[in-house]
Amino acid sequence: MSKTLAGSLCLLALTACGGGGGDDSGNGAGTPVAQPNQSWLAITPAAPSVSASVGQSQSFSITATSSKVIERVFNIAIIDTQGVVTTDTRVVANSSMSYTATLRTSPTLKAGEYSSNLELRLCYDDPTVCRSPVDGSPWKIPLKVTVK
Repeated sequence: MSKTLAGSLCLLALTACGGGGGDDSGNGAGTPVAQPNQSWLAITPAAPSVSASVGQSQSFSITATSSKVIERVFNIAIIDTQGVVTTDTRVVANSSMSYTATLRTSPTLKAGEYSSNLELRLCYDDPTVCRSPVDGSPWKIPLKVTVK
């Protein structure tokens, strides 16, 4: 018997300013940090590539499909620290274990190529801080945008 996903979803698309940081491979002391199990969530496409025209906003979608039930209520955020996407984001439940987020590229991007790593957060608390992440969260989604 199939269980239903007990999640109320609050999708936040946040564009934040910020620079890079170090890598995520360790804790600064040379000791590797254990990475969470992320294999239960499939993201399609794994690395979106979008083309847009100068001054225009192009929509694109990302689908996340779970192979396990999340028993508790959780929230979702998609974080873009590079300003490549707008905050105009929508999420639709395809089923109890599959959701599609529709995002839009920023219309203020100049001609050129842009790369960003969207961060998909599933959290039991406020996903902007995510002090209580769902096991495996966050997922990094490489995004390439070409503006002509």
